[in-house]
Amino acid sequence: MSPNLPPQTDPRRRPGAARGAAWLLAAAILFVAIFVAARMLVNRLLSPAEPQSAAADLDGSEWVLLTLNGQSLVEGTHITLSFDGAEARGYAGCNGYGSHGGVFAGPGRLKERKEVAQTVRLCLDPEGVIEQEEAYMGALQAAVSYRLDGDRLELSDGSGRATLIYQRRTGERTNPADLIGTKWQLVSLDGDSLIPGTTITIVFLPGEATGSAGCRDYAARYEVIGDSLIVTYLEMKDTACTPTVELLAQEGRFTDALGTNYFLLAGDRLEMYTWQGSTLVFTRLPGEAAAPTLP
Repeated sequence: MSPNLPPQTDPRRRPGAARGAAWLLAAAILFVAIFVAARMLVNRLLSPAEPQSAAADLDGSEWVLLTLNGQSLVEGTHITLSFDGAEARGYAGCNGYGSHGGVFAGPGRLKERKEVAQTVRLCLDPEGVIEQEEAYMGALQAAVSYRLDGDRLELSDGSGRATLIYQRRTGERTNPADLIGTKWQLVSLDGDSLIPGTTITIVFLPGEATGSAGCRDYAARYEVIGDSLIVTYLEMKDTACTPTVELLAQEGRFTDALGTNYFLLAGDRLEMYTWQGSTLVFTRLPGEAAAPTLP
């Protein structure tokens, strides 16, 4: 005969224990939720503003460098900087450059490690332009703060020294569509007059720009993005003109400027600004026939 044993107890049949476990689980979930919410709030309070909002005071602005490490630029060179949202781009005197991943760390602050890419081009003229470009890119990478004062922008290094000082490029841009059908003659290229006896022209057609580059004719295709005109293809035409070295150099300066640019139109005067920092000034050319268009 089996001994008398106490009855086995099934924990699943203990209502009090089940309720206690449920309360413990609910409390644990609530604790985790409160902890996560508190952590997110603390991180939000301690973290700097988003780079995009920090760039609001500079977004869409364009600047021309006045001094580099307290020195004026090499004569005949330009250095530019522009902002599009949190990104920066410009022309360093020989090569173009642009950022990736944003340059701002918060209001008035720049990232200490900025991802900046450059084109690869060797410039020997004017003398010292490459060395100046290297110094500029070094100062740009080392800049950790900025100060905006009206039309003046200062970038400073970790010691607080203003290494880069810019002047705002101002003026209301012209819609490229407003230029279609207009004809212009170049007056100056970066402040330089043209070679005596030469004429450089540009005629704007829908999607095309044609004219004379001073010796040979040219025809170019372009696209419009916002208020900027971007030349996607350019072809020089064979003409009876035999270019000299000087004419070829002048043609090269002009056609190189027909890359990415925007315009300021004021009556009979048209100013073209390129992303390399070049400035071309035109006057109206009434009654001139357009140069040959692209096939």
